[in-house]
Amino acid sequence: MYRIVFMLLGMLLTVPAFAFGEQGRWSTGWAQGTTEYMAVVDKHNSLYIACSDTQSVTMTATVQGKEYGAYAPQGFAMMVDGSQYDTPYETTSRVGENNFIDMWEKLRNAKSISIVTADGKSLALPTREAANVLPGTQTPDFSCLSSDGTDTQPPSVDSETHTIPTALPPSTFDVGWRLVEYAKGYPVKELQLVSHSNNITVQDVIVNRGNCVVPRKRLPQTLSFGDTLKLALSVHCNALEVRLLTDQGEAQYQFAAHP
Repeated sequence: MYRIVFMLLGMLLTVPAFAFGEQGRWSTGWAQGTTEYMAVVDKHNSLYIACSDTQSVTMTATVQGKEYGAYAPQGFAMMVDGSQYDTPYETTSRVGENNFIDMWEKLRNAKSISIVTADGKSLALPTREAANVLPGTQTPDFSCLSSDGTDTQPPSVDSETHTIPTALPPSTFDVGWRLVEYAKGYPVKELQLVSHSNNITVQDVIVNRGNCVVPRKRLPQTLSFGDTLKLALSVHCNALEVRLLTDQGEAQYQFAAHP
């Protein structure tokens, strides 16, 4: 009887360890459309990365039990084999996106990884299994940005024909945004496009002239009258201008500044 009780107690005590990742190595999991990556030192010290092709990357560092990152009061930097990456979770600009991709590739084969927090704390992270757990940025398994890694610049006008796209009236779509939480504690700005046309294909969406990253893996998408296309933007994107490039022409929308 006592043996059974101790066995059950031992099983219960091991559950939390599996829940937040195995100590001393990198590990991965999946939940609610999000791929999770964890580098765990112990229950008070770890790095958590959440990746999805519908929202910006999320990185949370826990150092001595305190959280740092995009949704915490203080941020952190990553040190990978001597290279420093400040606020690597800020990927809404092309510079930030390139910074994150460069860091990710170095993480896969790093000999030393550490976190440096804004208040001066440092934490050495494990390198074990990083190469096996973290997919290459050019592989289909990599989904750690809101864009698909392709050029985020607006499509250029053909230099020979100088084709000017047909201007569509604003009534072609209802365009708006709202704050939502796809994962608890991690808000995003969800851009919503409601079609007022039949059989119109949204080929590209450009927010703030390319300075806000858009999840282009969901494009192109054909919408019927009343269909809604939802795209997750970083909570830090102050969407002032939205350009919709479709197979029928281009529509533009402007918004007042917001927090």
